[in-house]
Order: sequence, then C-alpha cells, then structure tokens
Amino acid sequence: MPFEIDQAQTCLVTIQIKRNGESAPALDVRCGLNDPDVFTLSGQPGTQGAILNQDGTLNSPAHPAKLGSIVSLFATGMGALTPPGIDGQISPIPPPWITLAGPVTVALAGISYTDKVVWAGAAPTLVAGVTQVNVQIPRSLPPGTSLYAVPVSIGPSIDGPFSAPVLVSVAP
Repeated sequence: MPFEIDQAQTCLVTIQIKRNGESAPALDVRCGLNDPDVFTLSGQPGTQGAILNQDGTLNSPAHPAKLGSIVSLFATGMGALTPPGIDGQISPIPPPWITLAGPVTVALAGISYTDKVVWAGAAPTLVAGVTQVNVQIPRSLPPGTSLYAVPVSIGPSIDGPFSAPVLVSVAP
C-alpha cells in the first residue's frame, strides 16, 4: 500500500492494472494498517524464506543459522515507518535509521517472541516498503522441531496479524 494513503484508518482503494494499452477491470480493495508477508526464495508461502544469516550468507539447509545467532528476514506490509516512508524512495544505508513505528513479534516453531526481535525497519538500499527484521534464533527450540525447516512468521504485535510462515534452517 502506498505510504501516501492514510493508513491510520481502514480504507477502500481502487486498483486497476494497465498493460500495453489494455485495462483490467477495476478492483476495490480494503486496506488497513498491516498485512505482513515475508519474502521467500520461491515466491510461495511455506517455503524457504529469503533470509540472511548473521555472517551474510543466504540461509538454507546447506548454510543454516546457528542457535542463538541473528538472521535477517525481509518482509512487506509491516505498517508505518518512523520517519514516515516516501513512495519510490530507496532506503538509505543508516544512519539515519528508519524504523517501524510499532512493535514487532516473531513466531518461531509456534512460539511467539517479542524479545527476539533485535531491530526492525526499512531495509537499507531497497525500495521503501521492504522491511528488514533482525531476529535472534532462540538457543533451544521445542522438542521435535525439524531444525532444517523451522517455521517462522512475523507480525506487528502478539495478537497479529501474522505473515504466512516461511522456513528458516537452523543448526545446533
């Protein structure tokens, strides 16, 4: 949702796609403060997330994150920024830090955490609207958790809404 739309209240916007002089029928869409989604490598929910390990490598079963380390998730639909975002702007390499205006919660292997979110804000060098959420992987996960396919989702608060889960690979 463009930053210029007043997101302080639920609204209705009209979207129309035009390509090569052809127009699709207009579509009315409700908008609100948050509708989070985490980017994946395949573009499909429930698959390997587009996640960076603490050492900058792409997270995968071949390159899992260590328990207790920090990973970076990339998302959209996380809500307002401080200072406010500008449509089409490339987020600067900090400083200045552009952070999410509200809290962020992460759910790992079905357990929600607020204290594991290290930082959340505009992803440096990417277009405004892409959020980077740095999360510390807990030092232990629930028994029976498949370490190479840990479901992770994020949301603006403990009550959600949460993104569809994506997978992060973890190693002891």
